[in-house]
Amino acid sequence: MTINFKTQLIMKTKFLLLPLLFALSFTSCKKDKVKALPYYGPLERLVADYIAANPSVTINTTTTIDLPLEYGIVFQSSKKGIITGLGVRMPLAGEKYTVSLWDYDTKQLLKQYEVNNIITSGFNYIDMEVRSETIAIAANKKYVASVFVKAAGQPQPWPYYYMLKPGAGSALNYIPFTRGSLTCVGTQFTRNATPSFPDQQVLHADIMNGLCDISFKATEK
Repeated sequence: MTINFKTQLIMKTKFLLLPLLFALSFTSCKKDKVKALPYYGPLERLVADYIAANPSVTINTTTTIDLPLEYGIVFQSSKKGIITGLGVRMPLAGEKYTVSLWDYDTKQLLKQYEVNNIITSGFNYIDMEVRSETIAIAANKKYVASVFVKAAGQPQPWPYYYMLKPGAGSALNYIPFTRGSLTCVGTQFTRNATPSFPDQQVLHADIMNGLCDISFKATEK
């Protein structure tokens, strides 16, 4: 059988192109199998970041007796994300305080820790990422972070901090406030012998009692 020059050229071209076509096909398959890494935004801390941005605020001490107070901040995020930590700032160094995360609507307890109040000049956080215990939260949905002001085994009176923003002759209203993706919508409280959902609204917009905080990372841009 005689093979003309044109047929030889086509066969040779196909033979030379086969490795290239195979390589392109393999590369395409590899690209299809590579999954995009999940996005995590920068670390945000609602109350600590507000204090850092407003150095005129004052952190003051008071006490309570009879039944301990549970103070909470009502917050929401403009983006979906994860709670990566719960924090506390109380007057007594070395004591352990119960800090809780709640669903605002259902009052369901989502996470609770005893946090060691090592320092009093700033917040002390539980790192939930290290523990692989982060909590996913939805955008524009309310949650509550709260602190039980009685430390483990502590006799009364029970001291705790409250935060004011001084103005001309009186404290200024500063709640609600927004830092980054997070908004403090309001504050709440309750009195109980044990840690409980703070279901009573604080009507004053010029004071935050507690103090507790959250760490957050957005999972969408």
